[in-house]
Amino acid sequence: QPTEVQYSFKMSDVVATPVESGRYASIAKVPAVISGQTINIAKMMINKILFKEVREQRAWTYSITCSLHNFQHFHEFSIDCKAFDIKALNEIEKVVDDCITSIGEDAELFEQKKRCALANMLDTSGKGLCDGATDDLIDYHRIISVAEYNKSVERVTMKDIREVIDWLHPEQRWTLVVHP
Repeated sequence: QPTEVQYSFKMSDVVATPVESGRYASIAKVPAVISGQTINIAKMMINKILFKEVREQRAWTYSITCSLHNFQHFHEFSIDCKAFDIKALNEIEKVVDDCITSIGEDAELFEQKKRCALANMLDTSGKGLCDGATDDLIDYHRIISVAEYNKSVERVTMKDIREVIDWLHPEQRWTLVVHP
């Protein structure tokens, strides 16, 4: 757990040129005992909800996305919005938290994203194949077959998604909010 969970920064304190937008970034460390497939499905679910809430419904930003990196002993889960409308400054953090929490009860979205992961939209180009093999070697020290990957995705449950959510609560993340 981070000792400091939020840092706010005012661009106007260090930059003479006026800035017309804010920035939001939040990072959490999720233990590696939680499968990468579980976290990936949670990431896809959160991306969908964030896009719907922050971009489509509120029109605060053009882009807000989650990313996931495997560091063997833990996964780094991050949410990044490089620029958002300043009217969202006091609300964006709560909206992000609500979006994260909401995936724990959205069985329909879970099934949709699980099917997406099972469809395993493979890049059959040489680069995609090499990148996938390299990722497998880094993450698992061996190349994972599509059948093995699919079995691990099939085992993911809503209970597993809720376990990921426990690691994404605000007190578990380090959040940066940049004010204009």
